[in-house]
Amino acid sequence: MHSYSEAALADRVGVHATEPDCPLFTRLITHLSFSGKMRLLLILVMVLSLAGNAITAGNARQQLRDQILQDLQAQVETMAHYLASLPQETEEQLLARITPILEHARWDQGAGYFFVTDRHGALRVYPPDHGRLGSHLNAVMLDGAAENLDQALVRVARSGRPELVYYHYHKPGSGESLPKAAYLYPVGQLVLTAGVYLDAADTAFASFLKHSALTLLGVLLALAALITLFSRSLAGQVRVTLAGLQAIARRDLSQRIRAQGKDEFVTINRALESTRQQLTGLLTQQQAKEVLSLAAGRDERAGRARGKDAERVIAVLGTRR
Repeated sequence: MHSYSEAALADRVGVHATEPDCPLFTRLITHLSFSGKMRLLLILVMVLSLAGNAITAGNARQQLRDQILQDLQAQVETMAHYLASLPQETEEQLLARITPILEHARWDQGAGYFFVTDRHGALRVYPPDHGRLGSHLNAVMLDGAAENLDQALVRVARSGRPELVYYHYHKPGSGESLPKAAYLYPVGQLVLTAGVYLDAADTAFASFLKHSALTLLGVLLALAALITLFSRSLAGQVRVTLAGLQAIARRDLSQRIRAQGKDEFVTINRALESTRQQLTGLLTQQQAKEVLSLAAGRDERAGRARGKDAERVIAVLGTRR
């Protein structure tokens, strides 16, 4: 039986291999197996999800800090406007009037309070510790500034402009130096101040990360299971396609290539099955031609042999005569 080479068969059915100009990423992932590509996809999804989760958590942390600072400023400004609305008196009379008000003005379960300093930075109203009245606050340095909190209080009293300052301070009961913000608001020659620790934002940030990480872990596990199922399904389709190609390469056209579904692999398998059928038809036609040619050759040789036999018979009869 006559057989075609792969190149000849491809030329007969119009199938030609080309070497496309692939992007770099495509050329790199071609070195990975199909399951390797799926694992790479899962890793990329995990990395992007973790990055997105971290960005979201960071944004939430900043938004919470902004909200804490806005609440602090609103508290101080509201009290400052109230104090400014009181009758204009001497500093001592004003202090005597506002001290009982500020002593009871607490928030955040008593942790938040107001205190007042004079133009020299000396404490004039200090609800947490009356023994410190007349003294100065601890000379804690401000973050990113070359001055301490006392100096900032004196500057604000002289400038008459409110200011939000940041510093680190030991939080009672924690034993740690934590970030804190204070809003300094001038009221005449006095400065009304309140502060708030910012660790609430960090605590909420850590809690958000913990809960979102657990949620993300569950989602990624479910995603990994789905990708594994898809990978096995696609790997099965790849094996069908590869088996069909290998059979054609071995010139074995007897194996039908299954193609059930609507995805790209099914389209490829249908094209391969169509190619197999075309090659089968071509080989069948070639075999038929060869059979007819052999039959015609046998008839011709048989005719020649009969002619020669007839000639020999005539020659023998002529000799006998």
